[in-house]
Amino acid sequence: SISPLPSGIQSDVTYSGVFGENLTSQVNGVNTSFITLNDFYPPSLSVFVNGLRQANSDITITDSDEFSTAFVLISGDTLSVDYQIAHSGYFHTHSQYTLLSAVYTRDQTDTL
Repeated sequence: SISPLPSGIQSDVTYSGVFGENLTSQVNGVNTSFITLNDFYPPSLSVFVNGLRQANSDITITDSDEFSTAFVLISGDTLSVDYQIAHSGYFHTHSQYTLLSAVYTRDQTDTL
């Protein structure tokens, strides 16, 4: 499950981690959008260029398996990512449930 959670939220969502996924083959000197092998839990994404972690302010998540950088990587740069994959489960916040399947979220009512 996610830890720590904000006060009042319970979770039975499980995650598995991906560490050092190499995306260097997508670096071409023009591209600023990159696709991971899996859908990821957005807050968990860490992007590394030439082994240095990039600031969150330089990364924009554009899809459940895609992000863009605020800069162009040049030929010879390496790109890797760490992230968590969300597996099916539920977040419970007071009277509202959010169903997670991968990272796609859908609000549900208490009648689940």
